[in-house]
Formats: sequence, structure tokens, C-alpha cells
Amino acid sequence: MTVAEWNAKHPVGTWVDFRDASNRFSARTESEAWELGDGTPVVLIAGKSGCVGLSFLTVSPTCAQCKAPIHRGTEIVSGTCHSCERDNREERYGE
Repeated sequence: MTVAEWNAKHPVGTWVDFRDASNRFSARTESEAWELGDGTPVVLIAGKSGCVGLSFLTVSPTCAQCKAPIHRGTEIVSGTCHSCERDNREERYGE
């Protein structure tokens, strides 16, 4: 994916899953993507010093309601996280 494509689809603050040989965590992007001198597309993410190559990132699915990341393997109900789905159910049915 090019820098222009990334920036058009993923604004600053997008939740991403970062993974390298020894680390794996979810974080928000803190910058638009740009290219290093060798052409590598990179971005800044929270919790990581320096830039990170886009090849180490996967965009996290997020809750349509609260925008929190929905972790891989979690069942997504109506595009919302479990917490929002529970709150919505309580509002609808008084559960």
C-alpha cells in the first residue's frame, strides 16, 4: 500500500495491531504515513519510539459505536463491541 493510499483510508488515530519478532500490541497511529529515504512507508504509533513500517501493521476492526478496537477472534455483533452491545440490549429490553 502506498503512503497516499494509507493516508486516504486511515486517518491519524486509527487503531492498528503491531507485530514484529518479539512484540504484539494494539495502538493508535500518531501521524500520517510518510516514506523514508529508501522508500519504506512508515507511521508513528503510540507506545513505540521511532517510526514503524506499514508492513508491521494491520488495521484493527473497531466498534462502530465507541471506536474501541475489537480484538481478533472476538465475535462482532452488529459492528459493535461486547460492551456496547450489552449496553444497547439493556436500553432496548431493560435487561
